[in-house]
Amino acid sequence: GGIMRAYAASCVVLLAFSALEATAFAPSYHRLPSLRGDGVRSGALARPSPRMQSGGGGDGDNKQMRNLLDLASSSLATLARGPPGSFVSGYSVELTGEEQARSRLVREYSESLPSIRPKQPLELYEFEACPFCRKVREALTMLDIDAIIYPCPSEGDRFRPKVLEMGGKTQFPYLVDPNTTYEAYESDAIIKYLFQTYGDGIVPLELSLGPITTLTCGAVSALRPGKGRKARSVGAAPEQPLELWGYESAPPVRLVRETLCELEVPYKSVTVGRGSIKSGQLKEKEGKFQVPYLADPNTGVTMFESADICAYLEKTYGSSSSSSS
Repeated sequence: GGIMRAYAASCVVLLAFSALEATAFAPSYHRLPSLRGDGVRSGALARPSPRMQSGGGGDGDNKQMRNLLDLASSSLATLARGPPGSFVSGYSVELTGEEQARSRLVREYSESLPSIRPKQPLELYEFEACPFCRKVREALTMLDIDAIIYPCPSEGDRFRPKVLEMGGKTQFPYLVDPNTTYEAYESDAIIKYLFQTYGDGIVPLELSLGPITTLTCGAVSALRPGKGRKARSVGAAPEQPLELWGYESAPPVRLVRETLCELEVPYKSVTVGRGSIKSGQLKEKEGKFQVPYLADPNTGVTMFESADICAYLEKTYGSSSSSSS
């Protein structure tokens, strides 16, 4: 009974935080372009950008409704899985007494998160809808570890052949750690390696319940049918991986990851689970902490808001990018 009550309370807290960060009608921001066409460096003046959608009237309303429905189903998916992938190991929260406008009144932190950090980002070959891949992404959030994500959706041809070349079969997830030369399939083996190498050696209960863990991870995909599973017509690949700030269970972040996966766009996943010290870095960089946050080094664009980010990705790296360019 006590465990179930704690689980339910964690779900409520998680969804409350997610709702605050995913306000559907909040303005999005992007960097002002420089005279050379590059993105202005951090600290530059930002201004509200219009929603990246064409048309007006009914078309705009329909798109907004679809965005809200997507966010609602993604929130249900988060509730189905619960707290895993939301908090860093050793998460704690306390009141701060701050009363400044729009500032948080609580401090989220971890005193037990291991200090061992990989010098080079890990490389994870996976696809969004895979429940076994989800387990590994949750472990990365708990350990506050960043990774380069190489999306390998069904019928994709950008990174799946490389996995076949490296490991001998197209099975996912597949992890490569350039810091130790570790390479492996199988989510349970990968998770055990991550906690032994970058954690305290103990795999959390929520990642080690066998069929129960797999079933709840699969429930997330069931509530987002067809999303993040199959590659679709894509444009040119980016020269450099994009950068996505977020954490595994955040509903709006999931929407962006699904689009990145379907378009086979590689990106660096900067994990900022609840209690991550990196949340302060994002606030210092952009003036606030909100996820998802996307930075594209290929175009100099940076932005918040899942709807705007997905529209940008479709326009820049989707099937329409060839005609527009």
